[in-house]
Amino acid sequence: MSNEARRSLALEFARALSERRYAAAHAMCTPGLRSRISVEKMRSDFEAIIPLDWGPVAPIELVDIGAGSLPYLYVSLGGEIYSEAITVYLADVDGNLQVDSFELGRP
Repeated sequence: MSNEARRSLALEFARALSERRYAAAHAMCTPGLRSRISVEKMRSDFEAIIPLDWGPVAPIELVDIGAGSLPYLYVSLGGEIYSEAITVYLADVDGNLQVDSFELGRP
């Protein structure tokens, strides 16, 4: 899987969550992850760190931590008061790049 494809999927996943398109974000996940987390759980977990009254989530940026060979990508989610983040782990499933797991919040 190319670094560009990895970067693109991580950003797309973060944008889908930030735009409250939880079903779309859920569809980007591996079958295993989809079986472990429902769309509703994904929504409630995300809204625990970025509530509905957050305002615009911007900018949404991939943080370059030298992640070319790391199994995850770190995406910053900007806000007016403070920022949050998503750590996205990816997997190749039958030739398709998908989100295998994710961690919400800054470390």
